[in-house]
Amino acid sequence: MEKSEKKNYLGICIVGGVLISILIAVVAKLDMATSLIVGTIISLAIGSWVQVKSNQKRANASHKTD
Repeated sequence: MEKSEKKNYLGICIVGGVLISILIAVVAKLDMATSLIVGTIISLAIGSWVQVKSNQKRANASHKTD
C-alpha cells in the first residue's frame, strides 16, 4: 500500500468513527467517551473489511492481466 493511500484510509476511518460515535451518542444516549470508543471500533472494523475487499479485487485484477 502506498503512503498516500494509507493516509487516506486512516482519514476515512477517523471521520467515519467520529460520525458513527455521534450517531451512537444521539441514538443510544450514551456519554461521548463511550460512544467514541464504540464508534472507533466499528469504523476500524468496517475500514479493515473494506481494505481486505479492495486488496482482493486488486489481486484478482492483477492475475487476470498476466
